Amino acid sequence: MDIRVNLTESIVVSGTPQITLNNTTGGDIAVNYTSGTGTSVLTFRYTIGAGENNPDLDYAATNSLALNGGDIQDPATNDLILTLATPGLVNSISDNQDIYVDTAKPVVTGVDVIEPVPTDGYYTDPEVMFIQVKFDEIVSVTGTPQLSLDNIGNPDFTVNYTSGDDTSTLTFQYTIAANQNNADLDYVDTNSLVANLGDIEDRATNDLTFAGALAAQGAVGS
Repeated sequence: MDIRVNLTESIVVSGTPQITLNNTTGGDIAVNYTSGTGTSVLTFRYTIGAGENNPDLDYAATNSLALNGGDIQDPATNDLILTLATPGLVNSISDNQDIYVDTAKPVVTGVDVIEPVPTDGYYTDPEVMFIQVKFDEIVSVTGTPQLSLDNIGNPDFTVNYTSGDDTSTLTFQYTIAANQNNADLDYVDTNSLVANLGDIEDRATNDLTFAGALAAQGAVGS
């Protein structure tokens, strides 16, 4: 994306000035000037890298605009005053725009059963229960992902995603059938959540890593 610094008059740029952006999950990021000499708008190109995240993108501080060995002057050779508006205040990036930088994949935080089976107990066919898979952020769903449940003494079986698109909780419907038995219902293993030709991704289109997405059977979060 291009970061623009608007000035009060046309300027001449030499070298490669930089502006430093705030990265909430690591070191701040210096991005290079790319164009704008002879105009009143400086453009800096920001290519988002792995591990860079920010819920409301802004530069790091009022001194984030730096010459980096170059120069920025008006036609009368007056040097640019490099001080920027305070991040978050009027004329800063986050004041003008809401830009969410997100390179983190969604993570499953837990799986449980909700109503109409909210408590411990015994259940038989053809009772229906709804299994919820919870995430650390809002996700969108395409297709019909599936969850494989453990069936003691018989082949395991899959249940289909039914609802939850654009929320942080996806629901899978389980209708108990004959010869399905489990003394303490759980999914099969950490790989039991599968795409089934669909997908689960966050708002920044980071895909869920399905392999190993779930907690171990019987562990916290199962």
